[in-house]
Amino acid sequence: MPRHRVPVFLSLALLVSLTASATDFWLSKDWHQWTKDECATILNDSPWTRSEQGFVVQLRSALTIREAIVRQLEIAQAYDQKTEAQRKAFDSASGTILNTSYEKTILVRLYFSKDAPGIGPKQLKNLQPMIVTEDGQQITPTQTDADPMTPYAVDFYFPRLKDGAPAIKPTQKQFSFQFQVPQNPYAQGVNTQRLTISFDLTKMIIDAKPNY
Repeated sequence: MPRHRVPVFLSLALLVSLTASATDFWLSKDWHQWTKDECATILNDSPWTRSEQGFVVQLRSALTIREAIVRQLEIAQAYDQKTEAQRKAFDSASGTILNTSYEKTILVRLYFSKDAPGIGPKQLKNLQPMIVTEDGQQITPTQTDADPMTPYAVDFYFPRLKDGAPAIKPTQKQFSFQFQVPQNPYAQGVNTQRLTISFDLTKMIIDAKPNY
């Protein structure tokens, strides 16, 4: 390599390194140190949260998402300024979020647009949600819950295992979440639109394996 090009090459390499580090801060930065904006990034625009046409889909079983939720609470409630007793009480309560086991379940939350008329949990039976794996396998939820604290959110619990083996195989690189778009009650005709939101497993690697 010509000597005069080395500084340029090193500068580009450094830029790529810094960009990757800034983008994937959750890999190098302890979650207790995440800022309010970093939590918002994970919860709103990250490998674990995707949006399409006003709908937002979030992988709530992912530990990274749950850490961002708890960190948001820490910031909102001024955790560092609490007494030791108050911090212990907070840690105990937040442990319910962090320590829940999702070994056999993939929890997907679907957020509806609050501006869309006629869209809400009452239309659950028409959503027909499913996870579609890279090899075309369709996984349907075993449980569906409307979140009473969030009127425009619905939780779907999908089985992680099928016949004792992972439904999403370790070698697969992506999967999608699909559902029937709720029909506007004022629209004419029958709505047959089905929305697909894809997730990239290669971008969810935590401790050498996909975290979802």
